[in-house]
Amino acid sequence: MNQQNNKKPYILKAFREMDIEMLKLLLNNDQEYEDFPKDVFLNFLDVLFKQFREKGDTYLRAMPGCCSKSRGCNKGLGGYHFTGNKSHCYTPFIFEEDENDFKDIYYCTYFTPQEGIQNLGEKIYFGSTDQDFDIPSWLEEI
Repeated sequence: MNQQNNKKPYILKAFREMDIEMLKLLLNNDQEYEDFPKDVFLNFLDVLFKQFREKGDTYLRAMPGCCSKSRGCNKGLGGYHFTGNKSHCYTPFIFEEDENDFKDIYYCTYFTPQEGIQNLGEKIYFGSTDQDFDIPSWLEEI
């Protein structure tokens, strides 16, 4: 593997630091994430990061794990359980990867971290909530 071309550690660092500007540079322009164009995905992610910041978080801890749904879906695919450093709120994402990059990044409802995490706060959902996913007006215009 060519370490110079490996974007994965930098993308994970940008997630942990809630750095949308860095993700704009690192994520591929012609690629969809969570079945959205890159710019729409980043807008949703920015809203998620703002929720963490509003709760006092300055960075996110990343705990590896995988989807644990018993059938279908993404069972066994790896990702990270991101937890706020102050609020202990959390959000889980699957990171599908190839050698030097991530093929897709998306929210996972059935994610289980490798190690147990104590004193968790509330779950922060990507978009809205799993039950109530409102499409923002700016997305309807796309």
